[in-house]
Amino acid sequence: MSGRTAFHDISRIPTGALYTGASLPVFTHREDTRGSRYLFDKWVSGTVTDSGNNVISNNNYLFNYDKISKTLLLTQDMKSVIEIEKVGIKSFTLKNEGNYIVFERVPLIDNSNFMQSLVKGNDKYSLYKSTKTKFEKSDFHSDGLVESGKPYDEYVDEVEYFVVFPGGKEDKKIIFKQKSIKDVFSSETEKLKSYFSQHREDTI
Repeated sequence: MSGRTAFHDISRIPTGALYTGASLPVFTHREDTRGSRYLFDKWVSGTVTDSGNNVISNNNYLFNYDKISKTLLLTQDMKSVIEIEKVGIKSFTLKNEGNYIVFERVPLIDNSNFMQSLVKGNDKYSLYKSTKTKFEKSDFHSDGLVESGKPYDEYVDEVEYFVVFPGGKEDKKIIFKQKSIKDVFSSETEKLKSYFSQHREDTI
């Protein structure tokens, strides 16, 4: 069963498509497929902050994140899955094996999707990670002499990083190379010079 639903019974979080039975997402994949469209290979615990700043936490709720559709999935019974509408979410935190992964809506960068929060600076700099995942089918070809392409399907992650400046009114895309770092933090010249001088042999 699938379709759009207008009910709001998941503690004030607007819900979208409801999947049950055969439509349950499968987090594992065939051995000849690399990568995954989901953030985790199992359901994990978590909390959600809705657009009204209400924190929803329930031990019966389990989550996963679809990296292609960029939607948060929720199950209460391991039989049906609810896709939570993005508009109802301000942020969410997922816990997997002791690690916490925080996603936020950052209108300054992308108001329609979630960004992974890596460094939350408040009155200082903040760092966010954006992941775009696409599915690429096997394109292997052989004419008996020459082989080309890859013999497997693959989910490919394309990652970008963004810095939000103090005050939250400016952001810049950053690449972790000296030139890009110096450009983004051009107002911190002396600090950067000192840092790179002390970490000449370190990998950025």
